Amino acid sequence: QAGVGDLYEIFEETKKKLEKEGLFSPATKKELPFLPKIVGAVTSPTGAVIQDIRNVLSRRFPTMRLRLFPIAVQGDGVAEDIERTLEFINKNKLCDVIILGRGGGSIEDLWGFNEEKTARAIFASKIPIISAVGHETDFTIADFVADMRAPTPSAAAELAVPVLADLKAELVGMKARLTATPGERAKTLRAELKRIKESRVFKHPETMLDDKRERLDKNRERTERAALDMLKSQRHRIELLTARLNALNPMAVLDRGYGIIKDKEDNIITDESQLKSGDEFEVTLRDSSFGGIKK
Repeated sequence: QAGVGDLYEIFEETKKKLEKEGLFSPATKKELPFLPKIVGAVTSPTGAVIQDIRNVLSRRFPTMRLRLFPIAVQGDGVAEDIERTLEFINKNKLCDVIILGRGGGSIEDLWGFNEEKTARAIFASKIPIISAVGHETDFTIADFVADMRAPTPSAAAELAVPVLADLKAELVGMKARLTATPGERAKTLRAELKRIKESRVFKHPETMLDDKRERLDKNRERTERAALDMLKSQRHRIELLTARLNALNPMAVLDRGYGIIKDKEDNIITDESQLKSGDEFEVTLRDSSFGGIKK
């Protein structure tokens, strides 16, 4: 138990160190190729892992090429073996995607995939790597550094290649659409041309002009009517204002037989007390005026 505790402590220290250096950053992850020509499996040549990968590939893509790069997956020298193998694959460009995998086990069994040397070798790879180490619940530092983590080797194989039958079906559908498209397009254009030819405007273009003329006449009538209504409204308003002004005009009173009396300073006299005996005044009538002196 004390030894296992020490391994967990080393695991956490290594994980924090590499994470701080950016080896786990999503920005550094490489995309998996859509359709690789060769899948590389870096794992033990014996055991269930390589068989699982082979079975999935043969089911999903029977013609896919699989290259096995055997390594020791347990014991001393695992990290050095992984480092050497990944460097060899990248140098010679021996595959398009790599599955790095092994079966489940204790932390001691999986320790080679937790070592810093393994992590740096995965990070340095130019070829995308899928990590499939242990069971679904097992996590190693290799999982964090790899471009993709798969819960099992079988899942890694599924991530590596598409389904050939699906691709063939899609190609058949695309071919059918491409073949049908020109004919369908021509059919649509012919129908559109026929519709245009049979349209009233195309057969009788003068009707379009008649419609435009009729619309123009209606607009002209509408505009003239609106202008006349506006003039009538303005004229009525002027008449009302004129009547109000006439009602306020003091000279209009003279037409009814009244007169305006003013003193010599031209002040209007509205009360007799405004004039004293001997004061001069002037009376204005509608057509004339005359003066006088108050007695």
